Amino acid sequence: MDFIEIGETKYDSQELTNIAASSLFELGISGINSIDIHAPSNSITIGFDNHEDANLAHAIARSRPGFKPKTFQSQNAVEFLIELNSVINSWGHDR
Repeated sequence: MDFIEIGETKYDSQELTNIAASSLFELGISGINSIDIHAPSNSITIGFDNHEDANLAHAIARSRPGFKPKTFQSQNAVEFLIELNSVINSWGHDR
């Protein structure tokens, strides 16, 4: 089985998918069609129902939307998940 290591903890793709989904839901992003995290290549693809949610994912990652306006893709899943966690933590303090 393939894992992605964050800190000193190893996660499989399903665990990271669950973390990403719950974090996005916590931010109010609920229009998620699919999340695919591929541990061997450290990539992530998220399909959304609308452009706005996809744009929020791009804002979190500090990236520009690509050619598929309802899709977020990154070749660095770890970086995205760390940024997502950072947004969750700072947003939680602002509530």
